[in-house]
Amino acid sequence: MRQYLILDVGTSSVRAALIDETLRILRLETARRTAPALFDAEAEWTLLHALMKTAASGAGDLAGVAVSALLGWVGTDARGNAVTPCFTYMHACPEEYAASPWDAEEAYRVCRRAPAPESGCFQLARVKARDPEAYGRTTAFLSLKDFINGKLTGAFATDATTAAYTLLYDVGAGRWSVRALEALGLERDKLPPLSVPGAALAPLSPALCRELGLSQAPPVAVGSVDGSTGILGAGGLEEGDVVSVMGTTDVFFAVQAHPCEDRTRRLLVNPHVAAGRWLIGGPMGMYGGALDWFSRDLLGGSRPLSELDALAEAVPPGSEGVTFLPTLAGERTPFWRPAVEGTVRGLRPCHRAEHLHRAMMEANCYANRRILDLVRENGLSVRRVLAIGGGAASDVWLQMKADVLGLPVFRTAVKEASLAGACMLAMQAAGAGLSELPRPGVEAEFAPRPQPAARYDALYLRFLADHEAMAALYDSGAL
Repeated sequence: MRQYLILDVGTSSVRAALIDETLRILRLETARRTAPALFDAEAEWTLLHALMKTAASGAGDLAGVAVSALLGWVGTDARGNAVTPCFTYMHACPEEYAASPWDAEEAYRVCRRAPAPESGCFQLARVKARDPEAYGRTTAFLSLKDFINGKLTGAFATDATTAAYTLLYDVGAGRWSVRALEALGLERDKLPPLSVPGAALAPLSPALCRELGLSQAPPVAVGSVDGSTGILGAGGLEEGDVVSVMGTTDVFFAVQAHPCEDRTRRLLVNPHVAAGRWLIGGPMGMYGGALDWFSRDLLGGSRPLSELDALAEAVPPGSEGVTFLPTLAGERTPFWRPAVEGTVRGLRPCHRAEHLHRAMMEANCYANRRILDLVRENGLSVRRVLAIGGGAASDVWLQMKADVLGLPVFRTAVKEASLAGACMLAMQAAGAGLSELPRPGVEAEFAPRPQPAARYDALYLRFLADHEAMAALYDSGAL
């Protein structure tokens, strides 16, 4: 049976896995850490390199290799060495964003997303303005995934899905946007060539093949960003599928057969990592990360998530008046309020840890519903939600999603979204067609319940009003 080496850099861990062609994980090496907004990309590669050697030790030849990584950007020299820190999606550039001369409406028409302080173009503009020496040494401004691919192969390219997050990519034309580069004063030669996620970038380098004891060099896939890769891993391929990748952040996209221009200007329109399909939705805030933080750091690990889930299940919808915005690193889709921090409203002496836990899960579900409302405003339909990732292990959370969204929610049998999706891309790089890829099965279904769903219809509207009032305080500088 064929084996694939899959490398994954997430917000909360770095992993290397050996996976077979049925998506079964044979080995998994994990280093837990919390990625800061800025970090040393070379140190991250050193950590990943060590995990990779352990995962592949004695495994024999590999059919393919693929990388998925959190959204981050690294300036590199001609040899692929980092000359800047890795700027992650958590690193906002408000000054560069505010000073941008590019008209937001034109930017949306070209890039199918509204400009945001986290966009890759503003990270590059920041380097140019604040560290011209590093900018001059930068021969390619790569995503973190592409930086790692360079270490694996010595070759450099990026995929359309990742490129779209730079705000320098013309989504409709499928190329880097000359207009965007001109408007922002950036050079085309700082950007890598474009490819597709399932293409073979290059063979694994001879040095790494020797380290891993391989007799032949496997192809390394171009790959893509972790959340979008996880959508493929969940089996989100059919029009009307909605995928919720429930990791440290939630990535929530609806699959469509054709690209659309989002008339609401609140959503992203991305190329799917599977050719011929499109996504509308976006990456969200730190919902799973906030639940972990609450359990581990605030409660000191005294209440594991499973226990908090059981207690929260007994709390009625609405968390008895508690509203929690658990966006510890700013809000992304669908609200785009990067200044908003974790905020609680309505706390009273009767409330306990389970009320806060439930309120955080409810906030995620309400934000999911807002995305679907915006999707429908574009005349698009959705039919089901596929849930995958660590958060999808919670029956309480998935039932809540079904009740709030009014849609059936299916937990996939595959647990590891980005690992599974990256493995599928490695299979494509090794020659498999899309129709030959394994399709994840369904482990459980959660149907909307009429009474809680009706209650959540009213609570959703209240949440939106509460959210706007609290977010306005941050926008005004009062908080």
